[in-house]
Amino acid sequence: DGISFDGEPDETALKPNPNIPGVPNWEIEELKSISDGHIILRPPEGDVWEWRVDPYRSLPRLGTDALHPALISADSPKLRLKMMQGKDRANILHDTIGAAETLDDKPGVELQFIELLLHQPASQLFSIDEEVARIVLASDADCTRLREVEGDLKRRETLTGLAKELLQTDAGRQAMAEIKDLGFVTPPTLDLLNQEVA
Repeated sequence: DGISFDGEPDETALKPNPNIPGVPNWEIEELKSISDGHIILRPPEGDVWEWRVDPYRSLPRLGTDALHPALISADSPKLRLKMMQGKDRANILHDTIGAAETLDDKPGVELQFIELLLHQPASQLFSIDEEVARIVLASDADCTRLREVEGDLKRRETLTGLAKELLQTDAGRQAMAEIKDLGFVTPPTLDLLNQEVA
């Protein structure tokens, strides 16, 4: 039934010490409680129940220390930033991939592909190996085998199948071996994975 407390609360324990510089800890905790991460889900599509995260309205507060090193090595922390930039580009320029010979000289992303990563059937779990393969595939804006598929549901199934195929290649087996031995994928191996997708 809870913990009983006798006596008056110590008000001084809640007040910051004016002699200590910096922001008082209780204010930091208040700010955290206001800006804490929240996940907004979209309604499921069709008959299959799945988790559908709305990345544009959700606010994750997980740092890279909460991610598996293999996912970090596949540049997953940059995906949300690329998505937000892509969304702005789509809204303003009606272009999700990015024009050539601009300040953005790195390969752009295709929002339709990246958003496939946000769908996961409630009963289906992906291994770290599969997640890395899915990220590599979805990050390639020119992935022809994804682009040729019509419909989100079929594209999701195709992405899952392509990820399994990618892991069966020499580059995929090398990536799995590195994840097992090192905990992450080295840049040369990541380049090989990208070449398999291209």
